Amino acid sequence: MNVYDVVGADGVQHFYVSPLTPEDSRAIGALPREAIMGELLVTERPAVDAKLDPSKFRPNASFIAFLEGVFAQHAHLAPGFAEVARATETGFIQVVDARTATPKAQVPPEDVIGRIELANGAMVRFHANESYRLLTERGFMRLHPWMLAKLIESLRALARA
Repeated sequence: MNVYDVVGADGVQHFYVSPLTPEDSRAIGALPREAIMGELLVTERPAVDAKLDPSKFRPNASFIAFLEGVFAQHAHLAPGFAEVARATETGFIQVVDARTATPKAQVPPEDVIGRIELANGAMVRFHANESYRLLTERGFMRLHPWMLAKLIESLRALARA
């Protein structure tokens, strides 16, 4: 994740977090609100390796809605999905944040991104989990590489829209 130090029109310094790199933000021209995961409620820019306090992070609802839309649009295309869907046939597949240490066992509710509803081995709908947190004591969200690439691709597309 990347931290952007921005001084607002009111002269107040803000620290916004985004999955977009500085190169992406320069290419886009400005960070769209959907690209801002949230704001760090701190007075100084944190060190790169600093452990962040989740209570000092305000998530951005626009980013969360965008992330959910990306999962709804692309989750069924992810590598390995077809095999899991065939094995499950009808029911739900849990989508887990990669930061969790136990993806096949007990997963903390804040690490469950959502569930994919299946019928006859095909995705019917993505159900977002309201308990999912972008930042926990285990760090910021970590998407699997294929899904992260889809998120970044979708955010970059905002600049062309």
